[in-house]
Amino acid sequence: MARPTLKTLARHLDLSVTTVSRALKDGPEVRPDTIARVKAAASDLGYVPDLKGLKLRTGRTYTVYAMLAAPRADEVGDAGSVALMHGIHETLDGGPYSLTAIPLLPGMDDLAAVRRVVDGRLADGVILDLTRPQDLRVKVLLEHDVPLVTFGRTELFSPHPYFDIDNEHAAHQATSFLAGRGHRRIALIDPRLEYLFARQRRAGYRRALAEVGLEFDESLVSNRDLGAAESRRAVLVICGRDRPPTGFVCANEVSTLGVLAGLRDAGLRVGADVDVVSRDGTMLTDYLTPPISTCYYSLHEVGQRLATTLLRRIDGEPPDALQQVVQTTLIERG
Repeated sequence: MARPTLKTLARHLDLSVTTVSRALKDGPEVRPDTIARVKAAASDLGYVPDLKGLKLRTGRTYTVYAMLAAPRADEVGDAGSVALMHGIHETLDGGPYSLTAIPLLPGMDDLAAVRRVVDGRLADGVILDLTRPQDLRVKVLLEHDVPLVTFGRTELFSPHPYFDIDNEHAAHQATSFLAGRGHRRIALIDPRLEYLFARQRRAGYRRALAEVGLEFDESLVSNRDLGAAESRRAVLVICGRDRPPTGFVCANEVSTLGVLAGLRDAGLRVGADVDVVSRDGTMLTDYLTPPISTCYYSLHEVGQRLATTLLRRIDGEPPDALQQVVQTTLIERG
């Protein structure tokens, strides 16, 4: 039996090939009932896009690269990264684009990795995270007109698509929550300040302290890699000083696990001697003992939004129409 083609679908539905093609892409110019009818017929007839033909006709690779930060192999895994990747894959699944995931490990030259994608014309679009104010990776992609979306903003003059969580709000939310529970020595466990979201979080933390009349104390702030081991060491350093903190604000779930281990090492009990608030994208902290309060936004949804935004950019939507910032929700536990 011959493989169904666009022409097969068009004849079967008494529609033009152009209408069928646009319906399969959810084209806004096609009526919703027509899109549903085309997709149902495609499923019934077993239609699968001929990617070889598409690649030849369009010059596209029909590949998306997700180049995202990952922990070392001997480090605690990141449930948030898995949720993020799942959201991207789920959104691309069923369409013509395949996903290539490139884990960017600590110390890896991520700019060189981006240049390899550009020079080899390996992808039609790229997803990046851990953005910097003047992000050279983004500059390279913009200079070569490669569609991209970042999880996080930059301070570049040229606009580019992004989806971001309001990091200043999240840190302010967590710090205000701890201050409202009577804490006056609140520590901040954050990533290195080369990343823009670390600077945003520091601003939110400082603003929350100022609102309740507390001075900013640099000795209560750690800016390191967000691995569990690094966060664990940071807690021991901070708690070993005079007037140790009674509250901790953490940047993600992995750093929270490290903080909890460090507090255990220091002989401190969460919920009794100290309180911890995490910035989470999964429900991992609900399963800890005691459960940890969090500033939450689903990383699975972030992955979906990133993939959808990138597809819209590939289809030609302007970058300044593809920029969104969302806020976390405080989930109080324990």
